[in-house]
Amino acid sequence: MKLHLSVLVGAVALSIVTYAACKANDRDNLNRIASAKREFKSKTVCPATGEYSQKCPGYWIDFIIPKKCGGSLELKNMQYLSVEEHKKKTRYEIRGDATHKPCMGNLK
Repeated sequence: MKLHLSVLVGAVALSIVTYAACKANDRDNLNRIASAKREFKSKTVCPATGEYSQKCPGYWIDFIIPKKCGGSLELKNMQYLSVEEHKKKTRYEIRGDATHKPCMGNLK
């Protein structure tokens, strides 16, 4: 019984360490994405205002090739899309169509 308990405790400890490492990686990834978006906004004219701005009403920053599909954080992989265009593109990336498989799987 002691052996089984020690194995269980070890597995739980490993799970906690793995979870913490994943959370740290997620946080680092989100920070890199936020930084790339700030750079994009400072170097790209907003279609709504005609200015380089941190705010671009009615537009979202889109990754041309999504991060989950292997896209990069480079400025050349980013664009402004209207909110409606962005929603359509995201639906397509999730579901695919008759000739293209989805690259993002079934996200919810």
